[in-house]
Amino acid sequence: MENVIGNCTNLKDVADLKMPKILEDITFKFARTIYPDMATSCLLGAVLTLVGFAISHKRIKFDEYDDGRNIRNFNIFTINFAPSGVGKDKLYKDICNKILKYIFDFMKEKVEKHIEELKQKIIVDAEKINSPVEKRRYIKEETAKIRNIEHIVSNGTPEGIYQDAKAITGMSIGGMLVSINELGAYISENDDTKNQLLNILYEAFDGDIKSKSIKTANRDENLSNIVVNALLYGDPNYFKEKRVSQLIELMMNNGLARRSFVTFQEHEVLSIKEDIIMEFKHYKNAYYLADKLSKELFEIFNKIPNGAIYKLPETISTSIFLPYVNKIKTKYNSTENHMLRKVIKSKELKALLLSTLCASLNHPDKLIIEKEDFEQAISITEFLSKDFIKFYNYMYDRNDSYGKFFEFLTKNLGKTFTKTELVNNHYKDFGMKREEFRKKHIWDNAIAILKEIAGMKGYELSIDINNGYKIKLLATLKAEKLSDDFKPIDEIIN
Repeated sequence: MENVIGNCTNLKDVADLKMPKILEDITFKFARTIYPDMATSCLLGAVLTLVGFAISHKRIKFDEYDDGRNIRNFNIFTINFAPSGVGKDKLYKDICNKILKYIFDFMKEKVEKHIEELKQKIIVDAEKINSPVEKRRYIKEETAKIRNIEHIVSNGTPEGIYQDAKAITGMSIGGMLVSINELGAYISENDDTKNQLLNILYEAFDGDIKSKSIKTANRDENLSNIVVNALLYGDPNYFKEKRVSQLIELMMNNGLARRSFVTFQEHEVLSIKEDIIMEFKHYKNAYYLADKLSKELFEIFNKIPNGAIYKLPETISTSIFLPYVNKIKTKYNSTENHMLRKVIKSKELKALLLSTLCASLNHPDKLIIEKEDFEQAISITEFLSKDFIKFYNYMYDRNDSYGKFFEFLTKNLGKTFTKTELVNNHYKDFGMKREEFRKKHIWDNAIAILKEIAGMKGYELSIDINNGYKIKLLATLKAEKLSDDFKPIDEIIN
C-alpha cells in the first residue's frame, strides 16, 4: 500500500490489511495523501461507509445459506470520533464530490425521472375528472405532495427521515445515508427529538422505520426492508459535557454503537514534510487521481445488477466464515465485560455485510461471495473493531462523575455505603448535584457504569437491596495482582 503514513499506531496492521483494490486506492492513494493527520481507522471508516452507501443504491443483499433462508440488505453504520482539525468534514465532502460524483449524478437523474413519472401519473389520473376547475385543483394539490427525494439526510428529524425513506421506497433503486457531522454538539442540546433520532437509527439498521403516532391523523404505515446507512462523527472532547456522556452511553446500551463500526482518534498529531515541493505534487496528483477513481467506481457500480443477491457458498462458509464465528465465540466466552461481549459478537454480522460489499467491488456481476471477499471482510472488520477498545477505555477513564465515584470507592475498598449516605453526604465528591443524583434513572445509570468499570479493572461492585440499598467495592484476586496502570480490557484485542 502506498502513502501509509501519519496517525496509525501499528503500521504492521495496516500492511496486513486486505481490501478490494478500488477501496484500497481511494483510501490510501487519495484520502491518506490529502489527510495525513487522520488515524487510518477513522480514514478507512469514513471511506468505507461512503463507498458502501453509494453501492447500496443498488440494494445489494447477501444470502447466508445459499438457499434463500437468510437474505439481508447490505448497509453500514460508522461512528467516527476524531478531534477537530484532522479534516473529518472536508474528507466527507471530498469523497462525496470527487469520488462518488458519477454515481451521485446517475442517482440524481434517476430521481428526476422518477419525479417526472409521478407528475405524469397525476395528469393521467386527472383525466378522470370532468370539471376543469377540479382537475386543475387536483393536479396542483397532488403535485405539491410529491417529496423531493434526498438520499443524504444531514442532522435530520425522525419525521424527516421517515418521509425521505418513504419517498425512496417508491424508486426501484436507492439507499439512504443519515449523516450527523458534529455528534457531540448535536446531542448536547436537550432535545427529545434528537434522542428519538438515535432510537430510529437503531431500528433502521435492520431496515425498519416506524411511523410516528399522531392522534389527530391517520397513522402512516411502518416501513420495512429499507436501506439505511449512517455516518456519525464528532470531536471526543464533547464527552466533557455530562449530557453527551450519558447519551453516548445510551447509544452503547441500546445497541446502536454495537451495530456500528466505532473509529476513534483521541489526539491529533501533525505530520511534518521535509520535501515540501514533493508533498505539493503528491497532493495535486491525488486530486487528479480522484476523477480516475470515480470513473472506475462508477464502472463497477454499473455492472452490479439491481437488487443483486451475493450468495455465500457452503465451501466458503465451512472453510472461512464458520471457523471465524468459532473464534468470535471463543473470545466472547473468555471476556467478562458484558458490553464488550456484545461488541465481539457483532463482528459476525459485520463480516457478512462487508463480504457482500467486497464481492460487489471485486466482481460486481458474479453473484458469489468468494474466498478473497470474505478474507477481506474479516480483515477490515478486525482492523476497525480494535478502535472500540480505545473508545471504551477513553469513555471510562475520564475524570468525570463516574470516574470520581469509582475512585472514591477504591479509596474506601470493602467499606459499605448506603444510597442515602452517598446521595446526601458525598454527592460533591463526585461532582454531582444532590437533586440530580437522587433521581432514580441517574442513580441506576451511575450504578450500571460503576459495575462496568469495576469489571473492567478487576473489581466487584457488591449491591445489597435486602435491607435498604447498600453498595461496596471488593477487590478480586485478579485486581489484587494488577499494577495501577494495567488495563485488563486490552487483553481482548491481543
